[in-house]
Amino acid sequence: MDEGGRVVLRGSDPLEVCEEVVARGLHPEGVDVDTGTRVLPLVLDDRNHLLTWIRLYSRCLAARSLLLAGAADRCMWEIEAALIAAADPPCFLDEVYLAELVQLLRSAQRAILAGETDIEHHGPYVAVTMAENLCATRMIRREVHQDRRQYPRT
Repeated sequence: MDEGGRVVLRGSDPLEVCEEVVARGLHPEGVDVDTGTRVLPLVLDDRNHLLTWIRLYSRCLAARSLLLAGAADRCMWEIEAALIAAADPPCFLDEVYLAELVQLLRSAQRAILAGETDIEHHGPYVAVTMAENLCATRMIRREVHQDRRQYPRT
C-alpha cells in the first residue's frame, strides 16, 4: 500500500518485513510498518533517533556507576527511567534492540532486588554494562552509516 509517497507494509516479524523490502526493491527510509497495533517507520535517520540512544546510554552508564558506588536505590531509579524510555521504540527495527536492552535491564533489576548489590555480585554489573554497550553500539552504527552517506568511498 502506498500512502503519501511512503510504502506501508503489514507485519510484526522484522525478518519477514526486511525480506519484503529487499524483494520489492524499496528504500528502507521510505517504508512504514503496520504492526496491527500501530504504524512505525521501518528505520529512522534523524537526530531524535540518535538522541533516543544517547539518552538510553546515559541512563545505563549512570546505573552502572551508581551500582559500583553502592547506591543501589539510585541505580534502580536509573534502570526504571531507562525502561520507561525503551518502552516507546522510535522505529520498527529498533524494537529488536530495545527488547534486548529491556531484557538486560530487567535482569539487573531482579538481581538488585534479590540483594546482589555489593562488589561480590557480578550479575547486575555485567547486565548493566552489556546494556550500556548495546546502546553505544547502536549510536556508533548510526554515526558510521551517516558518515558513509556524507563521505562515500571513492
